[in-house]
Amino acid sequence: MDRVAIGFPISQGHSSYRLNGVDAPMEEFTIHGAHELHQLSFGPAQWAAMSLSPEDLAIAARVIGGRELERPHFSRTIRPRPTLMSHLQSLHANVTKLAKDAPQLLLNPEVARALEDALLHAMVRCMSEGSEDDLTDRARGNLALVRRLEELIEQNSDRPIHLGELCAQIGVSESTLRRCCNEHLGVGPNRYLWLRRMHLARWALCAPTR
Repeated sequence: MDRVAIGFPISQGHSSYRLNGVDAPMEEFTIHGAHELHQLSFGPAQWAAMSLSPEDLAIAARVIGGRELERPHFSRTIRPRPTLMSHLQSLHANVTKLAKDAPQLLLNPEVARALEDALLHAMVRCMSEGSEDDLTDRARGNLALVRRLEELIEQNSDRPIHLGELCAQIGVSESTLRRCCNEHLGVGPNRYLWLRRMHLARWALCAPTR
């Protein structure tokens, strides 16, 4: 089932992260859009994630926040008021501690529902009362270019594909593709291709054999 995912930091290991090529401070959290997400952390960090259906998000936003909220086309960041963000992080930490120290309590449907409602209320308030950051034209252009890059990589997953060939098929120069990848992904295109191959190899090795 399609879900709207929301991620927020629960540690202060670094001062910022990069979402789809745009730097964002740790005081912001991410709403995952309908398209792909590229997120880069500058150092160690811990994140929490919550999700709900688009229908439940729309209902909760109207009831709790008094406004319409929909899943964004592209992943977005929102900066909540510090008190709201702190409350969400504290509530999440307490629920996590409860799950570790007294997991049997979460088997009680009333307890589980109360905690779920509290987290949902805190999350929706952060979303409804926060300020959204808009993507710049440059970031949108980079996003479209990276999406085309990934489409070509996917279409040629059964063979090596080189930088010159990628540039020719995308219709950009090598310097443009390098700049875009470094800004958007945090690495150059050759490094990205190598990392992707390593990840695919790891997934293949870890896959259960029949």
